Amino acid sequence: MTDTTIPEAYKSDHLFLLVGTNPLPNYVATQLLVVDRATIYLLHSKTTFDIAQRLKTRIAAAQPSLNVIPREISETDGQKIERQVQEILDGISPKPVPEGVGLNYTGGTKPMAVHAYRVIKQAFSQGIFSYLDAGSLRMFIAKGDEPTQSPFVSQELTLELDELLALHGYKLSKFRRKPEHPEFFLALAQIHSNPDGFHEWKGSWDVRKQSKGWLRTDRPLTTLPTREEYPHLEPIIGLFEENAGDPDQIARQLGLETLDSCYKWFDGIWLEEYTLHASKEFADELGIKHYGINLNLHRSGARDFELDIAAMYGYQLFAISCIATEVAGKAKEHLMEAFVRARQLGGDEARYGVVSCVQNPDALQHEIEQQWDAEGKVWVFGMYDLPHLAERLKLWFITANKERI
Repeated sequence: MTDTTIPEAYKSDHLFLLVGTNPLPNYVATQLLVVDRATIYLLHSKTTFDIAQRLKTRIAAAQPSLNVIPREISETDGQKIERQVQEILDGISPKPVPEGVGLNYTGGTKPMAVHAYRVIKQAFSQGIFSYLDAGSLRMFIAKGDEPTQSPFVSQELTLELDELLALHGYKLSKFRRKPEHPEFFLALAQIHSNPDGFHEWKGSWDVRKQSKGWLRTDRPLTTLPTREEYPHLEPIIGLFEENAGDPDQIARQLGLETLDSCYKWFDGIWLEEYTLHASKEFADELGIKHYGINLNLHRSGARDFELDIAAMYGYQLFAISCIATEVAGKAKEHLMEAFVRARQLGGDEARYGVVSCVQNPDALQHEIEQQWDAEGKVWVFGMYDLPHLAERLKLWFITANKERI
């Protein structure tokens, strides 16, 4: 069993869980709210049958001593719900002691929560009723007439990325924890941290500025930038010179064949590597062990997708998109899929960020929070964050739960 700060008096021998579309709160509850050899009842509807089965598998793998019993109940009919829950209570033998029964009503539908609570409360006035709040990451626990407890449980349980994905039926086909080519991405981060360097590298999207950078789409990359033409690219020019100014040798350093084949890496892949590097800077300090880059996720019958950077902080998923653009609309668009997928995988507890070269990230963050109803869940990192990205990312991780008290 997982050791937690939740007192034994608030743990159950018989725990009822309402299964919704996000299995994460259910799984967290099984790790924190039961005693050894407890029985867990997964109350699911027809639509959440598969989720309940995956939950049963993951709970059994994590805690073999637990007895996990999925039971189908109605998701809307109050009378049916009460009758079905009562039948489960009547079938428990020997009868549990009053304080040995618990209900965690984080998941499921509102009718399931209301009517399951009513039946169990009537049968066990000293029962333990709990709810995992996604905003504050606190477990609110009420037992009898005692004051409600609200321990902060974010760090009580650490999930691996594989565990979280398995709850949703996904598998990881590829991911990596070690950043590649640090000498190149550090130089490019320095260049992209100010408008002059950015525009000499990539040009300006504003046609009024008539700025064309070295990295252009209207011609192949065959020659290297010079100081005379691009004085603000000194960090990368110096690095190129260390490679004898040989385009083919530079390509080989990046594991590619020609300078032109390095376009995608120079255009933005470097930023993913830099973000992974920045994340590693504080991962050990915060106890973050499960993180990686280019996470390819697949599930039978579903479209595969990829997350640029992902990390588990306790049981909370942090997903980060990376795009080396100064155009706010492009950064917002790039974040959208990560937002949707991370919310699908990590539920309301998930947090989403985008590392970009936008010059006014606060304005973009405010816009996204308002339009996506995501206040406190999104963080936009911009051009002037790049020199201090590790520090900025760390701040986000430790303050992302704005409701923490």
